[in-house]
Amino acid sequence: YTLAYILSNAIMYIFSFFSHTTFKVNIMIATVNLQSKKTGEINKFLSEFYNTNLEIPQSLKWVKEYENPIEISELIAAFIDNIDSFDIHMWISIDKNIFINITEKNGNSVIKYLFERYPY
Repeated sequence: YTLAYILSNAIMYIFSFFSHTTFKVNIMIATVNLQSKKTGEINKFLSEFYNTNLEIPQSLKWVKEYENPIEISELIAAFIDNIDSFDIHMWISIDKNIFINITEKNGNSVIKYLFERYPY
């Protein structure tokens, strides 16, 4: 066998292998979960945050997913700054099935951690 024959067969084998293999791309999804016992409280908070009048159908709970975890840092900051103005609880998830309760004490540390973990 010649070197060209061996290389062409190797390339065909590799191509055949990869053409039948599917690759799963893991996309990081960050989830923000807002909860309140007071009707309209989440709607009021988010309307101020987004500077618009929102109508949230299920006003005691709001869940949103973000493809870029850094995007949730502004919402966390607004939540911390207004924690005494609204009767709302915030939970975030940046790892599957692990939720972090955002409080006035840990909020800034969580934001810092987001920028350290996702520096892009």
